[in-house]
Amino acid sequence: DVLMEPTSQTWAFALEGSEAVSDNVKRAEQGLFRFNRPADSPVRYRMALTEAGQRDRVSAMPDDLSRYLQLPRTGNPRARAFAEELAGQYPEPGAIVHHLLDRFRQQEYFYTLRPPAMPDDGIDTLLFDEKRGFCAHYAGAMTFVLRAAGIPARVVVGYQGGAPGAGDEYLIVRQYDAHAWVEAWIPGAGWTRLDPTAAISPERIESGLREAMREEGSFLENDWTSPQRYADMAA
Repeated sequence: DVLMEPTSQTWAFALEGSEAVSDNVKRAEQGLFRFNRPADSPVRYRMALTEAGQRDRVSAMPDDLSRYLQLPRTGNPRARAFAEELAGQYPEPGAIVHHLLDRFRQQEYFYTLRPPAMPDDGIDTLLFDEKRGFCAHYAGAMTFVLRAAGIPARVVVGYQGGAPGAGDEYLIVRQYDAHAWVEAWIPGAGWTRLDPTAAISPERIESGLREAMREEGSFLENDWTSPQRYADMAA
């Protein structure tokens, strides 16, 4: 059972491999689940974990994957050249993925909520110059490189973590638990979850965004969209 606070949106939370059990929520495009009407009041619905939901992640046809290789015609030339070098050096997609994660883990990349301003070729700047950003920056950069190397990839945004409530009877997920990561299509394995932030800053994954903001502040702290303004609002 899931109880979702009002959001005025139509999307619903679901764990990987879930299927809808309640009539008020249905599977939509790209593995998302949506309500029949906006969730403008608390909504209770039921989901179930199924083997079929897990199989869906490895059953996409090649035609379904072409959209996850699309890139702008120009821009970020160093990232493109880096991706071509990786594709020539590592014939297996999994090896390219491991190389990228090792790069994030071993080089001096930093997770920060006060990133520098990025120019037009922001991915080049992040990967090779500044090496400072937050989860969405790193997820976008990794997705760009994977696509340029010929590996279907996509940025996934959602929530990571949560706090137990009522003696562990349920999990409270708040906007502070927002996160972005990557999924890459690996032959034989299907959509594979990759998290460059976990490689760069494992403590961010362990402690959550609330602690990161408490220690560092945020570039959004004075903005109306800042998570600090919604600290007590469930997602």
